[in-house]
Amino acid sequence: MNRKITVLGAGGHGVEPLLEYLSNQDTKIYYIPADWGGSTGMLGRLMELNSNFFNSYFGNKYGFKSDFFLPSADLNKIIVNFSKGKKWEFEKKNIFDFRSSDPVKLLEASQFLSRLVGEDVIVDFTHDVYDYYLAHKNKIAYEKDFCIGNLWNHLLLSRDGIEGFNRFYQDLDLLPSCINLAFTHDYRQILKGSTVVGHQTIGEDVIDVFPTALDPKSLILESTGSSLNLTDNLKFELENSELVVIPNGSIANWMPLVNHYSYIFKALAEQGKLVVMGNLFYPSNELPWQNYFEYLIKLEIFPKILFPNQDWYNILQPQLLAYAKYNHIPQSIQAIKDTHQYYYDHFQDYQRSVDRQGTGPRFELDVWEKSGVKYTAKSIEKAFERLLS
Repeated sequence: MNRKITVLGAGGHGVEPLLEYLSNQDTKIYYIPADWGGSTGMLGRLMELNSNFFNSYFGNKYGFKSDFFLPSADLNKIIVNFSKGKKWEFEKKNIFDFRSSDPVKLLEASQFLSRLVGEDVIVDFTHDVYDYYLAHKNKIAYEKDFCIGNLWNHLLLSRDGIEGFNRFYQDLDLLPSCINLAFTHDYRQILKGSTVVGHQTIGEDVIDVFPTALDPKSLILESTGSSLNLTDNLKFELENSELVVIPNGSIANWMPLVNHYSYIFKALAEQGKLVVMGNLFYPSNELPWQNYFEYLIKLEIFPKILFPNQDWYNILQPQLLAYAKYNHIPQSIQAIKDTHQYYYDHFQDYQRSVDRQGTGPRFELDVWEKSGVKYTAKSIEKAFERLLS
C-alpha cells in the first residue's frame, strides 16, 4: 500500500536509498527556494543585476511566466539521481550535472541535452545567458562554472512552473509518477546564519561552503516577496501526511523552517509523524548530528530519530536524548551508548579532538572512514514500515 509521505528537502549526501523507497510511495518533496551558492548563485545574481532587462528580454523570448528566480539546484540533484546510464552521460559526466565555463563545451552540452529531451530552446537559452554573463561578469563577486542542468531547469521553471517541471520529467521517466517536487514558499528566500564561534554573520552566497560550523538557532529566512508564509499546499500536506521526513543532508534544507515554524514541528512530533534521519557525516559548516537533536529538544520538539546499523536500523526515542546535558557531548552520547556503540565511539573521538586543540572543536570528522555504515533502501523500508504501523 502506498503511504502518504512529505519530505522536507532531499538532494544532499546519501539521499539515493531514500529516493528508492519513496519511488513506491505517495510522496511530495518540498524545497526552500533559498539555495544561493555555487553555480545557482552566480546564475541568480546575474539575473538580478539588471532584472528589468533580463525579465523583459528573456521573458518575452522564452515565455517566462514569472519574473523572479527560484533556485533549482536541489531539484536538479533529484533528476541526476534518476537519470542513470550511458544515455545520460556527456564526457563521462551526467549531463544534468555537467559544469563548465568554456563556451564551446557549454554549447556542445546544451546540444546534447536538447537532443535527449526534445527541447531545441536549450541551445539558444544557454547561448543568450552566456553572452549576458560576459557583459556583466565584472559586476559579480565570484564566478563558478555553469551547470547545464541548472540552466535548463531555470528556463523550465520560469516557463512552465513547478507543475510543468514535474510533468516534463515524469514524461521522460526521470521522475517517478508518485513523486512530486514543490517549493515551501512562493518567493525566493534569503538564507542567513552566523557561526557558533564568534557569531560571525555569513552571507547566503558562501553559507554552503563556509569552513566554520553554523549556529542552528541563527539560520533564518527573509522573503524577497510579500510574505514569509508557507504555501497553503505545504500546510495541507503536513497536516494530512502519514509521515513527515527530514532526510539526511544539509541543515539549511530544514533548520530555518524549524526556527520560523517550531509550533508546526512540535505538533507533528506529538502526533508521532515526524522522523529525522541523522547525518552519517557532516561538512565543515555543520556540527555533529547530536547537537541538532539537542537543539530540537530545547524547542520541545521530540521527533523519532533514524540511524542505520549495518543492514538494519535504529529508531532512537527522543526521550533518550532528553537526558542530555545540553552542549556536553559525552554525557548526551552516554544516553544512547547501549543502543548504538558505533556512534558513541565516534563522538568519543570527537571529544578527544576538542580536548587536544583546546581552542575549539574539530568539525570535519568523517564517519565514512571508520566503518562504512550507511543507509540502504532495505533498512529505510523496514524502519518506515515500522513507524507507519
